[in-house]
Amino acid sequence: MKQINVEKKERSLKYFLIAISFIIIMLWVSIYYLQTHNINQVYNAEQANGYLYLEMINDIIQSNLYSQDIIESLFFERAEMLIHLLMERNDVAVIDSLREKMLIHHICTIDKENNITYSIPGDCPTHINIEDLPLTKEFMLLELEDNPDFVFMVTFRVGQWFVATIKKDDYLSLVRPILLAVVFEKLSSQISTVAGNTLPQVEYVVIQDKKGILAATSNVTKMARISSDKFLEENLANETTSSRETTYNGNPALEVVRPFYFEDEKPGLLRLGISLESIYSLKTNRIILFIIYSVIFLGILLMEFLFYRNHIKARKMVETLQQSKHLASIGELGREVSHEIKNPLNAISMTLQRLREERKTLTEEEINKYLSVTFTEIDRLNSIIEKFLSFSRPILPKLKKVNVHTLLEDIVLIFHEESKKKDVEITLRGDRELFWILDRDLIRQVLINLLKNALEAFNGDTDAKKVSLSFHEKRDSILIIEIKDNGKGISKNIEDSVWALYVSTKAEGNGLGLPISKKIIDAHGGSIEISSNKEQGTIVIILLPNKDKV
Repeated sequence: MKQINVEKKERSLKYFLIAISFIIIMLWVSIYYLQTHNINQVYNAEQANGYLYLEMINDIIQSNLYSQDIIESLFFERAEMLIHLLMERNDVAVIDSLREKMLIHHICTIDKENNITYSIPGDCPTHINIEDLPLTKEFMLLELEDNPDFVFMVTFRVGQWFVATIKKDDYLSLVRPILLAVVFEKLSSQISTVAGNTLPQVEYVVIQDKKGILAATSNVTKMARISSDKFLEENLANETTSSRETTYNGNPALEVVRPFYFEDEKPGLLRLGISLESIYSLKTNRIILFIIYSVIFLGILLMEFLFYRNHIKARKMVETLQQSKHLASIGELGREVSHEIKNPLNAISMTLQRLREERKTLTEEEINKYLSVTFTEIDRLNSIIEKFLSFSRPILPKLKKVNVHTLLEDIVLIFHEESKKKDVEITLRGDRELFWILDRDLIRQVLINLLKNALEAFNGDTDAKKVSLSFHEKRDSILIIEIKDNGKGISKNIEDSVWALYVSTKAEGNGLGLPISKKIIDAHGGSIEISSNKEQGTIVIILLPNKDKV
């Protein structure tokens, strides 16, 4: 069906493209959101595992640090080394240098008479009652009430006691890193065993105080000092467990940090680094997918835009072409009208000229005859001009609800007398209660023209002359009006051009009736079609949309 519901279809197309665009954008946003949500979930899981893992590491360290056997054995090994140097080499300079490095305050020997026989440097800080000392080569760790600032390590060798003293504060600072190193060696093996199974990929574990690293996994060579890192300083001051994103050896890492306690002191921080390679791999994939989907979605949106733009452009081109054809038709019509009006003008001119020349000799009856011819030509001229105006000006239907049966019945009555004279039977079929939204006068003009053509299609000797008018409503709110005759019909070569101007099969026709009828139907958003066979008759079908349902 031609030109029916053009505006509705364009509006539907526009809404459809908008809906598709909206769905594409929502799909685009949803994919990005799901990717981001997945990354956040993985990140949060890594962070939670990091917190739990750091607590586990802290528990392992704390349980080992407070083992007295570890503390004593580590310190006694170093004291044993000093005694060995004293007994074997008695090199005061070497012993004194090593003593300072190990933070040992004094090293001295006491004989069985309780006399100090050797002391580096100077005198021992306190006197020890030898009666309280065992005669054993095993080291004993003593803390004396009269001198609580020192720790004493005592052993009996070659008939004398060897005593090493160390300030308690120095003792703690000396023992702490040694203990941490041993504990960390155990911890590293546990990390390598457990981390590969349920825990995150550990990049490093570091224990450090304000001076530097106390202990760390073997891959750590240097770390930022606490004093140079605001995050570490705040964490140490607030005694909280926190996390941040950082880099380690050029790779992204999630660092979890908590204060580290040793003998009720808070000397530093415990830092755990977890690899974020998997997270960044997901982020990279998200960016790649985002770019791919962006290209695809933007391509689809661009195709939609180009399709809609080309559709609008094509429609405008069709409208322009139709307008050009219309203007060309008007121009051609103007030339035809100028030709058509010459005949009545010439007739009027000649009649008036004769009246002027012969008015004195003409009878009243002859004058009336000439005047009658003049008026007839004037009416003919007026008809030509009216048809020209009807075709050239735009048609704006005045739509109202009309009873279709009543409309067609009135038209049949108009041609009742003419049909009787030509012995043509006119029949009308259709629903008497069918109403339609249309311009009654314009559609009436079309139907009168078509019925007039149908009556003029019969030859004088044709038997059983019939013209039938029928109408019905289709399911998609379309009114179908059919005008059928069994007249002489028209040839196929003319059938294709009957809607063009000046094409007529009648000697007296001007070729304007059908073009004007088509223009009226087009103005209603409908279509009109003609089908004819020579000597078999013609069928004209009009399709009209119901404007209150469009």
